[in-house]
Amino acid sequence: MPHRLSLAQQSELIRRRSLSPVELVATHLRQMEEQQSRLNGFVVQLAADALAAACRMESEAAYGPLRGIPLTVKDSFDIEGLPRI
Repeated sequence: MPHRLSLAQQSELIRRRSLSPVELVATHLRQMEEQQSRLNGFVVQLAADALAAACRMESEAAYGPLRGIPLTVKDSFDIEGLPRI
């Protein structure tokens, strides 16, 4: 259950290529879907965009400490291209 690992653990596994960014994002998306009806925690989900970005990261050699780590953005922040809530 990679979604239960700490940020540092996730980052280290991705850096060592023991965990792929796609696998990590997919795991987080499944967890979001399972909990959404109970928590109603997400107004907009960009699952396809997140998976596409994770796929690109798998083929890139560059590594940063947060590379491949999924994140959420609170809906009180305006994001270009997304509807205002």
